Amino acid sequence: MFFKKEKKMNVPDLWNFMTSLNKKDKALFEELLDNDNEPLEYKGDVKQGGLLKNKKMIERRVIEKEEDGRLRDYTQYRIQPDVYEVLKPSYDQFYSIIGD
Repeated sequence: MFFKKEKKMNVPDLWNFMTSLNKKDKALFEELLDNDNEPLEYKGDVKQGGLLKNKKMIERRVIEKEEDGRLRDYTQYRIQPDVYEVLKPSYDQFYSIIGD
């Protein structure tokens, strides 16, 4: 009788994930976690790194805001809500162990 071990990859291992990010993606990810996943807004479009291309982790949408009488595009980023619920406690524990 053979048992096949299934690997669950719902959320990546936090240490490997955090150390594999480039500086730009890591800064965005940490800022989202530190601000309780409030959407971050950037004027225009932002060149996407690996994290931003991963639509399973990051939610991206373009909104228009009036500025100086003109509509301008802003790009909003936030961590997918279901992923955030799992990652936030792990992130807090991760940094309580290694210090900031």
